[in-house]
Amino acid sequence: MIATGSESTTLQGVEVAEKLVVSSTGAPELHAVPKHLPIVGACITGLEHGSVRAPLGPEVTVVD
Repeated sequence: MIATGSESTTLQGVEVAEKLVVSSTGAPELHAVPKHLPIVGACITGLEHGSVRAPLGPEVTVVD
């Protein structure tokens, strides 16, 4: 999951360790393309991440 936004914000109980849940800052460092890619935040950053990765094969879901 990529949590987007201009500034990372943590949610209680959700750890952004740049592994399972990554921020938009850590997303470019992903070494593998997942089968499913949920993106939280339908802002320009979220849509950019989705449109760049969709042609690589994952099922991209963007939620706001």
